[in-house]
Order: sequence, then structure tokens, then C-alpha cells
Amino acid sequence: MKLLRDISLAFIVMTSLGSNSWAQNQTSDKSYNKMAVEAVIWGTPLVTMDAMRQAYFRDAKAKYNDIVYLARDWKNQVTTPNSSSIYLYFNYNTTHGPTVIEIPAAQGGGIFGSIENAWQRPLADFGPKGEDAGKGAKYLVLPPGYSGPVPAGYIKVPSDTYNGYSVIRAIPLSNSAEDNQKVMALANKVRVYQLSQSVTPPKQKFIDMRERLFDGIARYDSTFFSRLSAVINEEPILEGDRALMEKFKMLGLEKGKDLAIGERKADFSAAAGEAQNLFKKEMVNAIVPWTERSHWGQSPSGMVGAKTGFSFKKADGIDHMSRAVTYYMACAPPKKLGEASVYIGGFKDAQGVPFDGNNTYQLTVPANVPAEQFWAVNVYDLDTAGFIRNSPKVGVDSYNPKLVKNPNGTVDIFFGAKPPMGKEPNWIYTAPGRNWFAFFRMYGPKPGAKNWRLPDIEKIPTMPQAQAAK
Repeated sequence: MKLLRDISLAFIVMTSLGSNSWAQNQTSDKSYNKMAVEAVIWGTPLVTMDAMRQAYFRDAKAKYNDIVYLARDWKNQVTTPNSSSIYLYFNYNTTHGPTVIEIPAAQGGGIFGSIENAWQRPLADFGPKGEDAGKGAKYLVLPPGYSGPVPAGYIKVPSDTYNGYSVIRAIPLSNSAEDNQKVMALANKVRVYQLSQSVTPPKQKFIDMRERLFDGIARYDSTFFSRLSAVINEEPILEGDRALMEKFKMLGLEKGKDLAIGERKADFSAAAGEAQNLFKKEMVNAIVPWTERSHWGQSPSGMVGAKTGFSFKKADGIDHMSRAVTYYMACAPPKKLGEASVYIGGFKDAQGVPFDGNNTYQLTVPANVPAEQFWAVNVYDLDTAGFIRNSPKVGVDSYNPKLVKNPNGTVDIFFGAKPPMGKEPNWIYTAPGRNWFAFFRMYGPKPGAKNWRLPDIEKIPTMPQAQAAK
């Protein structure tokens, strides 16, 4: 644990810069690898943002300001989504001026979301706990250093990057067809356009990806460095990053220049893979227990983010490792965490052993979960932090009227490759041979939610009356 936290300090005392040329670089292979790993740790927020943006362009065939509806199953390949909400996603770019985001008043459902910059730092929230207080508003995202006029009637949102995105959750009042139609009508009122178009805004384009793959997970191989180089060339170098950017020139990462991978492909891939393994170890082993002796908990990395408004700035500088781990396993954090929802993660079973897709497990959810709206459980692949690909069932939630309840009001949830006969609605698929983790979410947390105890997930010998998955 201490090694992970001190990794940045180790890099600071490395050798001074030499020539940018690979042939002339006298840095040892070990030091070069450490520097490349540090670049991955530093650049993870940019590259994971860009992975979603590339899916937006490639898979959805979208352009900036188009709004995409994402799938509620495994085809929504972003980090740790839930499968209960309707997700709207869009990218914006302020290179040519401010961007307007119109959010409707939350009537007939809930609208929750945030505006993120390229580093995935939340700039503003939507919804009852957001700047619009659920009444709807026009948000105006300003480019770096913007000094132009800001018209009256807008919520001003300054940004220090040109690129950014938003993920908006549209939550129905119930799972009825009528309430789903109402919340879809509400979501269809969102608008995104340039301020220069505000006199006559263009017709909003919506792209339905609910039955199509949106492959927005970053790859931790040599392509990580190619994409990092590309995003660096699009964005200003922030003041706190100047020293690192000087050092990263030795890797070929330099603003205004394209990175040449060449014969360093294997080295870059090894460094990206090493960083990914650090992130996974941190996720699984560094958990602050939710309640005493619980294996459910919260990520200390995410807690650093929450305490700093997801700037990750501490007295001694930016906590790059906490920031990287956070954006390896999640995206689109809210500016005000814990107001609209509470998330807790499970990475180990009741015996403290990491979850294994070759085994079967059971969770008994107590009656009367302290959630005003609903609760949900989802499973994710540890290697991607996304839904398990081709999973027939990625989650369970209390919206489902077919959920089988015990006489005392508790709910048994089963995890495994095959569903239990008669309790198929209570089952979540896990893939043999793959490690996984789970998130338990409470939406509209009631007072006392943060002291509520959720039992651990327990390994069981076999799935009760298991039948082949369809």
C-alpha cells in the first residue's frame, strides 16, 4: 500500500532530462519504465475520457453536442455504469467558443448528472442537488481563459480545458411503462449547442445506442500512449503539470508533436500493463470498510476525490495515484458526492477472498434498504471495470416487480455462470475464469444510510437448482 502511495515520490528523484532522441537517451531501462508507468498514472483521466469520446465518434457516429442514449446492458462499455437508469451521454468542445447545455425541470422523473472537463473534474451538477436545484437551467461552459461576454440567464461554468463530456441519468419514478415514457420525454428536452447558435439553436440530434455496442473502455497497451499524446496536443498544459511534461519529453510525449511508438511498442505496452495491475491491486486491497468488519467499503482514492472536489489536490501536490485509480474504475463523478446516491464496493467475499468467476456466491439484502428511490447491484469485470462482455444479466434492482423476496422481506441475490431455477430475476452473471467486483447503490439515500449494514457476499458450494443460462 505504502509503495503505491509513494510511487510519485520515487519518480521525482529520477535522473534529469537528457536528449529527446531514443538513440541518445542514456536513462536506464528501469528508470525509463518507471517514467512510462508514471505517465500512465498521470494521464489515465485524459485517456479514459478519450476512450469514451472515441466510442462516441466511432460507434455512435456522433459529432460534438449530439446526445447518445446508452444501453442498459453489457453493450454500454464505460466504467462502472448502472443498468437501472437511462443514460444520456455527450461530448462538447469549446475551441470555437462557449457551449450551452439546457437542462429541463425535473418533472415526471429525475434528471441527475454533471459537466466534466477533459481531466474528468466535475464543473457543475444537474438535478435537485445541482446548481439548477431541479428547476432546470441553461449552463454555459466557457473555454480556458475566456474573457468574452456572458449573456444574462446562464449558469456560468468556467473550464481550464477545451474538451469535456456529460453523463446524465434519467430516473423514472417507477419501472412502469408510463413512468419510463415520462422520463424519456423529459430526457428528450435536453439541448446542447454553441453559444454562437443561441439565437436559433439547431435541432437537437439524439442517437439511440440502446441496442448497439458503445465501446468506451481504455486499452492499457501501447495505444494508451498514442491517445495520451493526441489529447495532450488538444489541451492547455496546466500549471501544475509543467514539470512533469518536461520530464515526459524523454518518452516522446511533448505538446505540439505526435508520439512515434516505433520499436518502443513492447516497452509502452509493458508500462501500461504494469500501471493497470497497480490500479487493480489498489482497488481490491485498499478499501475503507463501510461498517465494522465489513468487506463492503469505499475506495480511499475516491474519498480523496470527494474531499477535494475531484481535483485531487493535497498540500504536497496532486495525488496522481488516487486520481488514476478513481478514473480506472469510474467516470463522471458528481461535484457533490453522496447527495443523490450512495455507492459501496465489494471486491472480496465474507472470508476476505477476491471474487472468482469460477465460483458461485450469494448476497442477502436486508429488508427496508434506506433508499427513497431504489437500490441496485451490478457486477463488473476487474480487468476493464466495465460490464462483463456478452453478459446475459449485469445487475439486479428493486425496481423489478419480479424480484423474488423472502417472507421476512429480505432478498437473496445470486452470482454465478448459471441462474438458480425459480429465482432468475435475482441472478447476476459472472464469467468463469474472470475476476469481478460489485457495486451496491442506494438512490435517494435516507438518513442513516451511511450507517446501514449490508451483509457480505458469501461463497456457496453450488447454485440452488442451477439451470443452463439462456
